[in-house]
Amino acid sequence: MKKKLLITLGCSCTEGVGCYDLNINPDKITYLKLPPKELRLTTNRFHELGWPNRVGKKINAHKVINLGVGGSSNSAHLKLFVDKIVPQLPKLQEEYEIFLIWMMTDSSRFSLYTKQEILLFNPVAVGLLNIHLPMEKAYLETMDEMKIGPAREDIFYIKMSEAMFSHYNIKPVYTSWCVSFETLYDYYQTDSYLMPSPHHLMPYLTTEDARYISKVCDHPNEEGYELWANKIVQALEIHHPEFVKGDKVEQFSSEWLGWTSYGAYRINQPLL
Repeated sequence: MKKKLLITLGCSCTEGVGCYDLNINPDKITYLKLPPKELRLTTNRFHELGWPNRVGKKINAHKVINLGVGGSSNSAHLKLFVDKIVPQLPKLQEEYEIFLIWMMTDSSRFSLYTKQEILLFNPVAVGLLNIHLPMEKAYLETMDEMKIGPAREDIFYIKMSEAMFSHYNIKPVYTSWCVSFETLYDYYQTDSYLMPSPHHLMPYLTTEDARYISKVCDHPNEEGYELWANKIVQALEIHHPEFVKGDKVEQFSSEWLGWTSYGAYRINQPLL
């Protein structure tokens, strides 16, 4: 019998941003401003303690491959899957049955390939304008409104990825932390959503939930990601029970195959 592999796609909320060790970072500096050594220790902690590994262990996966990248767009998530995972699939499928959870991000984000990079554009950050580049400003000005157009982009990514995942015999589910995901339910129905309604969203936690929020940023902390992981697994048990089948795993491993957004958004940027 094949072992179980869980692949996760997403942005900072999938990379695990928020799981800071205040012993390493007593001044509560956001990870993008940390010096390289502290950055390495901090991002390793993100990748270890975010929701992907927590879900993987709860559904008895033998391995998790996490492609979460802070600040990334849904188009970048799919590009990263094609670049990093597709070339490995023949070998991976010899050993694993593959499941995938895509925690989609804000619909307004986009990405472009260059010769050596996947450039990330994030013109709207948690509902606030975040314009730093002329292309971001032009993108917003092109949209008559910021709801339907970006949602249609996301629907395109879901349709195309569903076809690709089906071709490769990968079982996917789609969810999001972002309220913009709700619009997708009005325009596209699929059994691949984590739940058959947008009410399963993993929204950013409010100040009323301070125990679940990082003291450095507005992301979940370890307890917040544990809360998310439990909600995801509960939904899988009801709507996608094939994800949770399997005996308890004695040896669990994980691998992060994203790239750092420290400095430039380079796929292989060193952290030395």
